[in-house]
Amino acid sequence: MDRLEEDLLAICGSSAALTGIHAAKGAASHIGWTPRLFAVPGYTHQVLGAGEANPVVAEFPAILDQMRAVAAVEGPSGNLKAAQDWRETFTSNRLIPMAGGVKVRGGESAQLQRPMAGRILGVAVRAIMKRVVCHFIAGRASRCMASWRRDGSMISH
Repeated sequence: MDRLEEDLLAICGSSAALTGIHAAKGAASHIGWTPRLFAVPGYTHQVLGAGEANPVVAEFPAILDQMRAVAAVEGPSGNLKAAQDWRETFTSNRLIPMAGGVKVRGGESAQLQRPMAGRILGVAVRAIMKRVVCHFIAGRASRCMASWRRDGSMISH
């Protein structure tokens, strides 16, 4: 077993021991609220064998259905056929598939490609925090008890 496979299996974790992504099922009792948005940037695009689903992507639907949550998952970038093949390995409506990446400036003038899932969920959280009703994110209307002023400071309600 190589390092990538070990990492993917560790991220999947155990349902019985509540390790890996299964640990989120016990989060509400520790932090007081249930997480509804998930991402594992950099670990959802790999395929370990031809025609096989990514283990993390394959493990997510059962957890997401139970928690009524969604996960942003990223497919392979740079190859349309590989991205299409990856997309055909799952059917859950709780997974938000995305392919490609985000180009960011790194250093002098170099452009680097980075995972996009965290950035997309960041935009979603910002929209929710601005009291925008987001049906597309969690499959239901989401609101929060805070809003933002134009200067960026938060108004509590």
